[in-house]
Amino acid sequence: MSQALIEPWYRQFWPWFLIALPASAVVAGLVTLGIALQNPPDLVADDYYRAGLAVNRDQAKEAAAAALGVSAKVRLQPRFGLAIVDLPGRQPGRVAIAFRHHLEARLDRVFWLEPGQDGVYRAAEPVEVPPGRWDVTLEPESGAWRLHDRLELPGVALFKLSPTSR
Repeated sequence: MSQALIEPWYRQFWPWFLIALPASAVVAGLVTLGIALQNPPDLVADDYYRAGLAVNRDQAKEAAAAALGVSAKVRLQPRFGLAIVDLPGRQPGRVAIAFRHHLEARLDRVFWLEPGQDGVYRAAEPVEVPPGRWDVTLEPESGAWRLHDRLELPGVALFKLSPTSR
């Protein structure tokens, strides 16, 4: 009579409860793995050796800018999406201004600036840079020199780039 009251294990609560605990951990781990694979970290460089060599190249470009006496005044006009660079007596041809985000590489922006009749460089396309901390570089098309600075947007409308900005 007592054997008729005992149900099989799969019809009882506690075995399923004990199975659900590790099963939920496995599911959560798989979800976490999927998120990690879809959003790789931008701060970790896979080719750290090559990135280290690039730092030396960049320092050589900044030294070349110092030797040439290159400096620039940059004016951002967020309402109009405009960047104006005054690069007195410098390079004919285009220059690139790059805004590199500290944490997210997908937010990086590069704009090509064309020289005007007045010697001032203007962007051919609207310059829209989201708020945040940015590394700003200015470099000619030839890559002969480079200027660099860090800034916080919004809040900075006019800033100067020089080889010793850091």
